[in-house]
Amino acid sequence: MTAVIKPYFASDDNADPYGYTFKCPGCLESHYIPTSHASKCHWTFNGSLTSPTFSPSILCHEVKWPDGSIGFRRCHFFVRDGRIEFCGDSDHELAGRTVDMQVVQ
Repeated sequence: MTAVIKPYFASDDNADPYGYTFKCPGCLESHYIPTSHASKCHWTFNGSLTSPTFSPSILCHEVKWPDGSIGFRRCHFFVRDGRIEFCGDSDHELAGRTVDMQVVQ
């Protein structure tokens, strides 16, 4: 299977990922989910790059637009078994729907 999330490392010499990133098909932004206990806030992760589960839900509400400006768009979701379950309070067309995660580039 192909990976749907990508590990993020805090430094080049760190063997353990600080968290994971993926491109969101709802708000079209990259989301970062910290999993390291070194982070003040962190999520649990099942260890699968192809069918990830993170807990609890993830709420993103600040985005950096392509022109460099900062905008606010609510994206609230669960990641379970490689699928994104968007909560109804998200500000995009996938609110309330569940979709498969996309392969990372």
